[in-house]
Parts: sequence; C-alpha cells; structure tokens
Amino acid sequence: MNADQYDRLAEAYKNAADQSAYNAFCERPATLALIGDVREKAVLDAACGSGFYAAHCEDQGAPPVYAFDGSPKMVSVAQQNLSRATVFVHKLGAPLTSIPEETLNVVICALALEYTPDLNRCLRTFSHVLSPDGVLIFSIENPWLVFQRFGSRYWEEELVEHTSGFLNGVKGYRRPLATYINSLHETGFSLERLIEAQPVEGCKDIYPDIYQRMIEIPHFLTIRARKIR
Repeated sequence: MNADQYDRLAEAYKNAADQSAYNAFCERPATLALIGDVREKAVLDAACGSGFYAAHCEDQGAPPVYAFDGSPKMVSVAQQNLSRATVFVHKLGAPLTSIPEETLNVVICALALEYTPDLNRCLRTFSHVLSPDGVLIFSIENPWLVFQRFGSRYWEEELVEHTSGFLNGVKGYRRPLATYINSLHETGFSLERLIEAQPVEGCKDIYPDIYQRMIEIPHFLTIRARKIR
C-alpha cells in the first residue's frame, strides 16, 4: 500500500477500525494479549495507522513510545490521538535511522506486513532497533483466507488488489504462512506464540453474523517473536 492510498483512507480509518467487528472485536484483543505489560519498556508502533497501539502503550506508561506511518495524513490522525509519543512519517521497511540502534524493547506491527514488498528487509529494520532479547508482535490476515479470496497458487507470493469494501483499490502481497515463519528465522527471531484470533463475546451481540463467520473460520493470526541474534 502506498502513502497516497492511505491518505485517501485516513479520515475514515480510525472510526472504521474502532467500530469494526474484525478490528475491535477480533484482531486487536489477540494482539493486545501478546503485547502484555509494557510499563517501563520502549515501544515502536510500526505502520501505526490511527495510533491505537501506541495510545495503548502510552496509557500503560511505556517510556518512550515511537510511532510511524507512511501516510502524512494518517500520521496527523495519530498525533491527535497521542500525547507523549514521537510520531513521524516513514515508509515501512526503510532503515529506521531516527531511532538509536538496539534501544527498543517492543516493536508492534499490526496488519501491515502484507503491504511491504520485501518482508526480510522489513524484519531486519525491526531487529536493528530492538535490544537483545527484544520482542516483535505482529498481526496478519489468515494467509489461507486471503488465498481463497485472491490467490491462484498458495505457495507463491502474489501482488493482489482489493476490489470491494473499505480497502477497494488497495494493493498488497499475499504470502503463505511459511514465508512469515521462515522470514522470522532468517532475520534472527524465534517464534514464541501464535494466536489464531477468535472474536470476543461482545461481538456476538453487535455483529452476530460476522461473529459466527469468525468463530467458524480464523480471520487473523497474531505472532510474538523474540530477537535472538
């Protein structure tokens, strides 16, 4: 996804995500469970969107909190939602020269790795700023579900384009799950936990049909990995 595409979505993104059955009631609770306690930990919210995770870390007392997004308009939205975080425009996967090497304890990257063309390069940029024994938490759409929606050959990486809904016209990279797991290993991370996210109970009352679909088919994966080299 390029900055222009996210600029187009920025104004509506926060409200859509905050009220979405998929984000608010499924992906976010699973990701927050893997983030855990970040008090006294230095955190980066990479490809932060409206800054939801950065705000959560601010509320917990994480010092400092960094956040970036490739869209200037999205950064502006995030800045309105954050009080202490350092927020800046930055392209996912580009070298993070504005953050000192090996100074962060936690990097969070929610629903964004699908939009970087070079996954290993992106993970190495996270490793560069993570301290030894630091952790990376990221979420992705279930690769099998994305394949059923867009794919032609599951084992191959494909550039695909959303053709309907909120993300209509947005392009991203469809990858098999093995690519994500192997890339972690290749870039010096060790997998600690993987959650196939399930909707929380509150979803059932507000979005009963979507709740039923997400109970039957996992829509998101959330992964926690530790830097080991």
